[in-house]
Amino acid sequence: MKLFDKIFKSNKTAPADLTTITRTEVIEGFSIPGIIHNMQYHFTALQVYSDGLISCWEMVDLSIFKDKLNEGWVVTSIPDGEVISIYGLGHWNIEQGEWKHTKETLYNYVYSLVKQLNPKLENLHNYHGDSSKMVGKVNVAKHFLPTPKPYHFDDPKSFLPKRINGEKFDFFYRNEDNKTYLAELSI
Repeated sequence: MKLFDKIFKSNKTAPADLTTITRTEVIEGFSIPGIIHNMQYHFTALQVYSDGLISCWEMVDLSIFKDKLNEGWVVTSIPDGEVISIYGLGHWNIEQGEWKHTKETLYNYVYSLVKQLNPKLENLHNYHGDSSKMVGKVNVAKHFLPTPKPYHFDDPKSFLPKRINGEKFDFFYRNEDNKTYLAELSI
């Protein structure tokens, strides 16, 4: 009876005779192109996850993502004459930029991706307006930024398909119209 009391009455630390364990959970998501405006404009991958979190150089929920759009941290266009930085490739002045989204359409697109991943919108994270927490006197993120990898299944129809991880990177290509395009290659 003493071991039972020791295990179930102590909630501060695990008893020495128990093995401590952790688990890692896989959260599905999509990676989409985005632009962060932090002193200059940075092309980046926005990561949208089924639990409603979005990585835009910090992990935020849907409500805070909308705030980031309204504040101009996440932007949907770059003014002509401004510079875009693309990590690992360089930086360039924008001339005659053509942009697909407005703030509203980008938010709606991100929301639709969350809904595609999680049709019932169950168990979504809600940071209640604050994506950080105080540890001592320092603000730290509630969730670490992920380093996602693209993947595919070797046989998606199999009962237990094998996940094969890949890599992705940005590159430029030019086709018959003599325009240069920025593209992502997932291998």
